Amino acid sequence: YSTIVARKPNEYTDEIVVMGVQYVIKKYLLTRVTLAMIDEAQVEAEEQGHEFNREIWEHILNVHGGKLPLEIRSIPEGTVVPVGTAITTIVNTDPQCFWLTSYVETLFQRAEWKMTTGASISRAIYKDLKQFALKTDTPAEYVGFALHNFGSRGADSYESDIMSSMSHLAAGFNGTDAFQANRNIKYFYNTTAAFGSSVTASEHSVTCALCPDANARDDYAAAVRMVDRLEELLDARDAGKKVIPIVSIVGDTYDIYRFAREYIGTRLKGRIERLGARGGKIVVRPDSGDPQIVPIE
Repeated sequence: YSTIVARKPNEYTDEIVVMGVQYVIKKYLLTRVTLAMIDEAQVEAEEQGHEFNREIWEHILNVHGGKLPLEIRSIPEGTVVPVGTAITTIVNTDPQCFWLTSYVETLFQRAEWKMTTGASISRAIYKDLKQFALKTDTPAEYVGFALHNFGSRGADSYESDIMSSMSHLAAGFNGTDAFQANRNIKYFYNTTAAFGSSVTASEHSVTCALCPDANARDDYAAAVRMVDRLEELLDARDAGKKVIPIVSIVGDTYDIYRFAREYIGTRLKGRIERLGARGGKIVVRPDSGDPQIVPIE
């Protein structure tokens, strides 16, 4: 009898968003053990100095058709529980396979630790952002895009990207550049809904390319182009196309203070306000500096 328990809070939250058990079961445990797998496992185990009990694995193959004789119970994923709660239990259903619970425990620990941690921290941030939205009269639907996931390029593996990205969306966010998130949510959670979507965003190379004179270090033309893109998106939405009328502009290629105050806040302000009245939104994105200082300034 094994249990999966989050034992400690972290500095952000003492609540856990249950995540990961369906990922483990559907990705790994629904695969039946075959004779070829047993042959390979024996070679790998013995080469590394481990004793391999071939007889018990052949028992699983012959008696259980290759299915692992386990009963797995879990609190429904997405449920919020206090730290210290057993979120998953694993029990063997064949007395000869008493060892199997601890054998698969590592597999559950890996996925559930990563996914519950990601979802729990994201949920804590989401709650904070909702409070700031209320204080600043920000429309509630914008909160879903206030912590956008650009993490695919920073993930330590393809699989980690999928697990982290699903967890981020489970916390309530919608903005993601993880292209694999939606399709995996549909598979692992039996849904057809799309929980994540992206927005139009510029990057430094685009800003530089739109500058007519690199030596001048003046990115006003890039600001104009991105405001043009917002207008194009609003026109497309009004024509019935499925688009999100949000444009995220990287503002610190040269001088984010000039970019925000002079270009966005002065020279383009009237046009941006008119597009805002149509439901559009401009985001000026600082990609450097202290995140507790630069956005406020």
